[in-house]
Amino acid sequence: MQNKRSLKNVVLTKKYHWLYIGKMMTLSWALVVLLYGALISRVYTLYEAGVDVPMTGFLIGGTAIALALMAAIGVMGVLTAHRVAGPHIKLRNTFDAIAEGNLDQPLRFRKDDQLEEVEESFNNMMDRLRERLRKAEGAPVAAE
Repeated sequence: MQNKRSLKNVVLTKKYHWLYIGKMMTLSWALVVLLYGALISRVYTLYEAGVDVPMTGFLIGGTAIALALMAAIGVMGVLTAHRVAGPHIKLRNTFDAIAEGNLDQPLRFRKDDQLEEVEESFNNMMDRLRERLRKAEGAPVAAE
């Protein structure tokens, strides 16, 4: 069952993945352009100074660094998407359960989500709502 749930969460978070991975990849391409610009500028400066520059070493090193940066930023994009999508999925699942009539559904976030205040406020609201419903169910119905 856990595998189905994980797969469902991946499908639910697909739009977040593409959003954050896209942003992270844009950032990584910007870093690659800056890195290569700095590398070419340095090589040109050395060339003008009459220094024999081993271009192959610079290009291989620069490419390796750029690829490592892009991979790291891509992984960070996936992790960020999971961290952002988690609370959204929790909220949606809780709201769906409440819409189905399950008013005893508590809202629980991970501690790392830093949404303790939202969780506490929502659960307090649901406690007060349940109490009002209990009082209303016990009250006599007014004649129309």
